[in-house]
Amino acid sequence: MGQYYVIIPVYNRKYTTLRCLETLRRNGDLKFVKIVVVDDASSDGTSAAVMERFPEVHVLHGNGFLWWGGGISVGMEWALSQEDCVGIVWLNDDCRPRMGVIPGLVSYARENACIATAQSVTHDGFTYGGHRKSFLGLYPVPASKSDSLPADACNGNCVAFPRQIIEEVGAFSAKEFPQNFGDADYTLRATALGFQLTIVCGLICDNDTNIHLSHARWTDCSISARSIISTWRSPRSLLFPSARFSFYRKHWGIWGWGLATLVYFRFAFTMLVRGMLAK
Repeated sequence: MGQYYVIIPVYNRKYTTLRCLETLRRNGDLKFVKIVVVDDASSDGTSAAVMERFPEVHVLHGNGFLWWGGGISVGMEWALSQEDCVGIVWLNDDCRPRMGVIPGLVSYARENACIATAQSVTHDGFTYGGHRKSFLGLYPVPASKSDSLPADACNGNCVAFPRQIIEEVGAFSAKEFPQNFGDADYTLRATALGFQLTIVCGLICDNDTNIHLSHARWTDCSISARSIISTWRSPRSLLFPSARFSFYRKHWGIWGWGLATLVYFRFAFTMLVRGMLAK
């Protein structure tokens, strides 16, 4: 029947990477799928630790400039070059699938010839999952404990793709979307071609809460506007201009320029109100 390959991009995340792999081993997933860790030139010994403790895992090495999108792209390209590869699973290193999630996703994707995504939940209740496309952008599909739900796009935390869909959609746009928006872009491209994307009921992953200064609450007066703006130069920021404008222009056309710009106006207005209240 062939193999699904699980792609895990990492950079200086030895602890979370090993914890993720331990979870997969405990679940029995290492015997069900093949694991590919794409280590983007980590300096914390991630590659050596993975190869020592998980010799069955294949490790690829980046140049230090892959980011998440590049890691996914490199991993997918290598996996698809393997004759037994019939599908791909994206998996974040800080995402820990519960028992049965990986086999469940793979089985659903195989049987329905569709993209299948789990929902990843943080300890504070935030859910990474599917999204519907609207005139005003993407909005999350409410979590369901009883129904598998369709979506137009999804986060890349834990997602299974049959090979035939990948071959139709094409390569991951890593240069356009080095960190954010790449997962939504790829799945929007797939659903625009008519492929089904399903949030599979009952398949849950535990996920770390990702805290980065670029995601800080704008109303938090302890963080200066300048320090938040400085993070926008990094691909890690959701307000990284080139990726943001490229994404909205690509999927919403001319209207996308307005959608991409709106968030910067909201930021400026929030900072103005903060300044007035401070006075």
